[in-house]
Amino acid sequence: MVKALGDQAAALPQMPLHILDFAKRSDLSTAEPPPDVAIEIVCRALTEAADAHGLPVGFFARLIWTESRFRQRVVSHAGAQGVAQFMPATAAEYGLADPFDPVQALPASARFLSKLRDQFGNLGLAAAAYNAGGGRVQDWLARRKTLPMETQNYVRAVTGHSAETWTRDTAELGLEHKLPRSAPCEGEKGLSTQSKPIAMKAALSSVAGEMVRKAQAEAEAARKAKLEAERRALALRKSKKGKPVLLAKTSSRLAAKPVRKIKLAAAGR
Repeated sequence: MVKALGDQAAALPQMPLHILDFAKRSDLSTAEPPPDVAIEIVCRALTEAADAHGLPVGFFARLIWTESRFRQRVVSHAGAQGVAQFMPATAAEYGLADPFDPVQALPASARFLSKLRDQFGNLGLAAAAYNAGGGRVQDWLARRKTLPMETQNYVRAVTGHSAETWTRDTAELGLEHKLPRSAPCEGEKGLSTQSKPIAMKAALSSVAGEMVRKAQAEAEAARKAKLEAERRALALRKSKKGKPVLLAKTSSRLAAKPVRKIKLAAAGR
């Protein structure tokens, strides 16, 4: 199914590469798409879901805008669906029957983000995990893998800070809270394109913090081992260029002296 959608995307050059609209997929189905939910209802669902799960409303709005531009019937090339871009397996895990219904999808999205925040400790890493997957973020924290550039750009777009900044286990960061230009929901629960950043907890969870500290300790040990290996290699090179050569010259001088002494003794006779 994902492959089929990717093939359809190639035939639609006017569309963004990462998104397909349900309306553009009319050749895949003869059924008429249901009408979109009114944006006022979507905005209310978004703010209520954010409040219910302890998420800053501006953060949640920025994340949904980054995910889908609030388009309700989009499908990514990877198969993520709807306004909150749920993968089918994750939608099933969270009991989301229709990811194309924002009234259902937004509460499920907020619940998922709340779980990710508890897992990693802050919203920056929660956003990274929402985009790349929790396993990939764990591998990145443990320095087993890199974080995809797409995810790095995503975290900065949503939070105003790099993903790396959210690993520093600081008490607070200024979380970007304003609505992106052209985003809907202006005025809903204080949402505004003029909002200032808000102070937000940036500490790591105990598990994430331990992963970061362990990775840092291993990296420091590897750095010291590399320096020691370089020091030993340099000392060996100096030894080969210096001491053995001097010893060879000294030996040749010592070998020459007895010859001269023997010649003088013979002349005395």
